[in-house]
Amino acid sequence: MEIRKIHPGEIDGLLNLIHQYAEEAIVNMPEVENEISEKVIIDNIRQWSIQHNHCLLVGFSGDRPIGFIAGFIVQMPWSLSYQANLSFVFMTEEHRSLSNFTSLLDKFEEWAKIFKVKRIISGDMGINIERD
Repeated sequence: MEIRKIHPGEIDGLLNLIHQYAEEAIVNMPEVENEISEKVIIDNIRQWSIQHNHCLLVGFSGDRPIGFIAGFIVQMPWSLSYQANLSFVFMTEEHRSLSNFTSLLDKFEEWAKIFKVKRIISGDMGINIERD
């Protein structure tokens, strides 16, 4: 698996991959189904690909995207140190393996080290503010 940033001509393949990701997310969070926007996905791909403190790395099998990892750098509120926030990671079902996920994470870590981060964190509490 080759892992790298995408080229402009590869957005359609990544778009298909993100739709697979969204379909799986809907299974566990059905409320997001009506939130999915093609325009927002494309805008986010572009933004995450060009902002220096954001990272979108894609795993390829040949010329076909099979997974991605995305995150960003944030300064800690109490110091001048930075941490990387791992926001999204996805791999097509047929390519899911510890080896492939480790390869994506290693490449993300390599990118984060450019910013001299102290740590990589992942996830949030996911509080639903619209609950009853």
